[in-house]
Amino acid sequence: TKKVDLQNSQMGGEFKIQLPGSSVPGGYSIEAHYENRDYMAAFRVAYYVKPPFDVSIMFGKNSGVNKETSGTIAIKYANGSPIKDADVELDIKRQKLTIVAGDLQYLDRFPLAVKTENLMSDEKGMVNFSLPLTNEPTRYVVVVKAKDKSAFRVVATKELLVNIVNSPLNLS
Repeated sequence: TKKVDLQNSQMGGEFKIQLPGSSVPGGYSIEAHYENRDYMAAFRVAYYVKPPFDVSIMFGKNSGVNKETSGTIAIKYANGSPIKDADVELDIKRQKLTIVAGDLQYLDRFPLAVKTENLMSDEKGMVNFSLPLTNEPTRYVVVVKAKDKSAFRVVATKELLVNIVNSPLNLS
C-alpha cells in the first residue's frame, strides 16, 4: 500500500508507481480514493516474449488523393527466411483529415473500417494489397494479423497520411 498526497486537488494529480524488481508476473490493481469517490484500474505484468516472426507493412511511393495506393506485407522468421502460406488478416480503416491554421486535424473521432480481407502469403512470404481510393486528405490505419502454420500470431500496425499532392493554389 502506498499513499500519495495530491498538492493541487483542483487540477487532479499525477503520480508514478514502480513495482519492485522482485515482483512476479500476474495481475495488479491500483485503487484510489479522491473526494469521497473510489477509483480502480487493473493491469497485467508478464515476461517479454519476442515474437517468433516479423511482419512488415510497406506502402508504395505513389500515394495521394485520387491515386491508387498499393502496399506489400512481408512475413519472415528472425533469420530472414520467408513464411509461405501464412494466414493474413488485413484490416484497413480510414479517417478524414483537414488542415486548420497549419495544424493537422482529424474530422472524425476515430478511424472507420473500410476493408477487411483474409489473405495468404506467397512462397516469398509476401502479400500485396491496395488501399481504397480517396478523393480527400485521409489517414489510413492498416492492421495486419499474421499466423504461421504453428499457430503463432503476430500483429503489426502502420499508418499512412494521404494529402493533396498537386494543390491548385500556388503562392510566389
